Amino acid sequence: CFYFMGADLDVTKADIALDSAVVSIDADSDGNIYVLSMEQDGSYIITKLNPALVVSGTLIFPADMEEALWDMTVGPEGYYIETFNNVLCYDLSGKYTGELGPFQDAFDVIKNDTELILAVSGDDYTQFSILRGFETGDTYKVSMALSGISAGPRAGHVFAVNSGIVWDLDFTSGNYTGYSNSYASGEVGSFMYLSPDAYLSVVNGELMYYTLARQGEERRQAGDCFLGR
Repeated sequence: CFYFMGADLDVTKADIALDSAVVSIDADSDGNIYVLSMEQDGSYIITKLNPALVVSGTLIFPADMEEALWDMTVGPEGYYIETFNNVLCYDLSGKYTGELGPFQDAFDVIKNDTELILAVSGDDYTQFSILRGFETGDTYKVSMALSGISAGPRAGHVFAVNSGIVWDLDFTSGNYTGYSNSYASGEVGSFMYLSPDAYLSVVNGELMYYTLARQGEERRQAGDCFLGR
């Protein structure tokens, strides 16, 4: 089953059931939801749900894919699907158009409100490239090894972790602001921006609510779940 959470943190259960194993979930600016799942025969399916949570289309990938699919980001041009060391690109009809890798370091495709970003993070650097369709455009490099990178509050920004602190990073200038009371002990996953002083994060598989409003209430546990981007 699926649960959807609004900006007010209210959680609603959706009447949706899939027989296949869910790999990744994403949404577009029109409110459509896309679910990448794997069938028992090894084939992959993208199921599209309209804003009323009714299935409005499916896209099937063959069972003989050479690499396992790990994650999916939906953009205006199509689908960016991550494998172990690559990003495979498909247009909205499902036609393969190329790839962005292969990569030797950690990588991720990140979607802000107005841009798609390819982030590649090494031992002592992180490189950000603005995606123009299925090609890389302007590229920026910062001298920080970052993890848990997610969409930031505005264009040119990302949320990311370094030394256990969550940072709001302007990767175009290299300037960053640390959420000083956000130290997270454990494996930090994705973030969801709520306001200039509050956001959600996944730490050790638990959904956590962080705020800068009151000292001593750095985080509240919201329950065990998977947080999509």
